[in-house]
Amino acid sequence: MKTSLLLALCGYLFSLSSCKSTSEPEPTAMYTLSGRIDNQNHIALPNDARLVVAWFVVDPHSGYVYTYGDGAINLTNNTFTVKFANKPPYEARPNSGIGLAYIALVSSAIPQNGIVSDLPPLMKFYGVVDSAAVIYIEDSTLSKPTSWISKFSNGYSFSTAVFSATGYDYFVPAAPSNITLRIDTTITEFSSVNWY
Repeated sequence: MKTSLLLALCGYLFSLSSCKSTSEPEPTAMYTLSGRIDNQNHIALPNDARLVVAWFVVDPHSGYVYTYGDGAINLTNNTFTVKFANKPPYEARPNSGIGLAYIALVSSAIPQNGIVSDLPPLMKFYGVVDSAAVIYIEDSTLSKPTSWISKFSNGYSFSTAVFSATGYDYFVPAAPSNITLRIDTTITEFSSVNWY
């Protein structure tokens, strides 16, 4: 599979982690995903590595990446968690109200919040939840830009990729269990889902 999406991911991802006052209560999550970290090659991960969720916005005239969510990793027990306190901002799902995002682990050099048009010179890529995506549907009764979207219900869903021998790849709903964040600094080791 082509690696264009993962290359774009490295070029446009920005951090979803935010500084929080210890006196503020943790917000109630609207949707949560968790899983394990697979680091078979024993790649050293820095303490400031950040888990990000990159929403890919694609249309015939332009495209960009927007991040939204709250991700955390636990290197003691090799687990990760992603929480969404609310629905994604409009910028992450314009026009159609449909959002698609990838989960990845990157360096803290990524700027926080907003659309990034340039690759931060110090950014490093450490891993991704491979062949999977987070899907958000604002209103399932509206027209869909592609037929496979009709399999998803309103709100957040976890999905896995189906690779097609002909035509475009696509995603299907999947149980949010046994999710794995695979660590590898070689981008070509991961599958790229050619869904548009």
